[in-house]
Amino acid sequence: MTWFRSPLFSPAVLSLAIAAMFTFDANGIAWFWAGQPQGAAILLLFSAVLWILVLRTVRKGRIAQE
Repeated sequence: MTWFRSPLFSPAVLSLAIAAMFTFDANGIAWFWAGQPQGAAILLLFSAVLWILVLRTVRKGRIAQE
């Protein structure tokens, strides 16, 4: 199994992208989570856990194939 075929890959990428969102308005560019950085921290933690699970399942799949 490759990492991009893992069912956890899409949620991992999506949560990482949401944590890094920016908004564009008349004042310029602003980080979406500027008012609530704890929301971004939770999303980053969730994304990190998902990435660990993605890489762990890929590694187990490769070991089983050998």
